[in-house]
This record gives sequence, structure tokens and C-alpha cells, in this order.
Amino acid sequence: MENIEFSYKLSAENVLETMKSVKKDEGKGVKIYIYSAIFIALAIMWAVYFFSDGGALNLFLSLFCISMIILLWFLPYKNQKQIAKLTEEADETFYMSFSQDGVFFDKEKTDFLSYENIRFLESENVISVLAEGDKIFCAPKEHIKEIDLLREFLNKQNYKDLRCLEENK
Repeated sequence: MENIEFSYKLSAENVLETMKSVKKDEGKGVKIYIYSAIFIALAIMWAVYFFSDGGALNLFLSLFCISMIILLWFLPYKNQKQIAKLTEEADETFYMSFSQDGVFFDKEKTDFLSYENIRFLESENVISVLAEGDKIFCAPKEHIKEIDLLREFLNKQNYKDLRCLEENK
């Protein structure tokens, strides 16, 4: 089988979609709900103490918990937007090539990952390649003319983690 190769540029929307799908896949979105619930319970508890007993410390702790809730939701969103904006502003052309042995990420074929060390996620507009060590590569589907061929190719490789690619056929 011939290699499936393509080059592409990333938009901020592509990067944000990738980060969202990776976060969902790794279950990181659940943590923020758990931490938020804890801080909400604490904020309510300290507010009840403040209104029943008074005390500046109770008010401070209640406001602190509310501030933590705001930061839990705002900072990750701000960080993701900043990374997406910087990636788009870099205006860099990226490259991927799927071969029999793995994926190359440069035309010189020096940056290589074997299929055993990566997994794939597919969202509505992006295919993401997740490597060990928190490396994430993404490619917009609009630049992958052979998306069905890519799925077939990975199936023939007996790739063990196709669940996300198969869900979006």
C-alpha cells in the first residue's frame, strides 16, 4: 500500500477542537465538575456560617471558594484560546505521512512514531494523533482527501485503538 501523505495549516478552531476532544477522551472534563462541586459546597457552607454567626473569616472563605470556581473554569479556557491563537498566527505548514510502520511528521521522514506508541481521535473536523509524553498532532479532515482510505489502512494494520475513528465513519 502506498503512503497516505498530506500537508496542511492549522486554524485556531482546529486546535481548540483537538484540545476539546483530547480533554473529553482523557476524562479531564470530569475533574473540573468534581472540583467545582466541592468548592460550591464549601462556599455555601461558609456563607451559611457567615449569615448565622457573622465573622469576616467566614465571608473571606466563602468568597475564596467562589473565586476558585471562577478560576477553575476561566484559566483552562484562556490557556486553550492562547495556544490556538499562537498556533494559527505561526502560519506554519505541517506534514503527515502514514506508512506501513507508523506516522512521519516531516517531509524528510525523520520525525517518526510507530503505531504501537500512538492512538487516534477523530472529531467532527479534525483527526488527532496522540503520542506518549503528551504530544498531540492534529490535522484538519478537509486536507485528508483519503479519509476512508486512511481508516481502511489503519484497520489493515490491526491498529488496536480505532474506536474513535470507527465511531465517526
